[in-house]
Amino acid sequence: MAALATVADLEDRLGRSLTDVETTQAVALLDDASATVRVYTGRPFARVTETVRLPVVNGYVNLPQRPVVSVTSVVDVYGAVVTHEWFAGSHLNLASLTSESWWSPGSSYVDVTYTHGDLAVPAAILGVVCGIAKRALEVPAASSGLTGETIGGYSYSIGPVAASGGAGVLNAEKAILDRYRRVAGVVRTGGR
Repeated sequence: MAALATVADLEDRLGRSLTDVETTQAVALLDDASATVRVYTGRPFARVTETVRLPVVNGYVNLPQRPVVSVTSVVDVYGAVVTHEWFAGSHLNLASLTSESWWSPGSSYVDVTYTHGDLAVPAAILGVVCGIAKRALEVPAASSGLTGETIGGYSYSIGPVAASGGAGVLNAEKAILDRYRRVAGVVRTGGR
């Protein structure tokens, strides 16, 4: 999957152009930072069509990824088409299931094929990805993991997260990412 930010985005935040060596490193760091953000939030930050198996609770299904763009199909675990209503948001009304003899609240699942995600990366996510990559780019490899040093009467220290480079996420960044975290789990059954 593509990085959530470009080298140009990173250069804008640095206020300078990168050298050829830094550009090569920045590409890898932006990929790493993007992967970290995707793992933490559970979201791809791209338009995706996928099929997921979800529980039916009281005749409704909650779609875990947002924003939902369209719902293509809903089938029961046996492959039969399930009548559903979706207007907008993340909930499907599966009223037709309540009349089925096999259905009981909380014990059945359906496979939903739907499209979700943003066409553009949200600005807050772009900022976090660039922040993580910027820190990693500015921390020399020999200093990675170094949290403090003392020279004579001068002492300098940073937290372990900032010293960790590309994988480190600061608490302020986590607060931003928490707003984008996926709230429910899914079982993937196919799709792109």
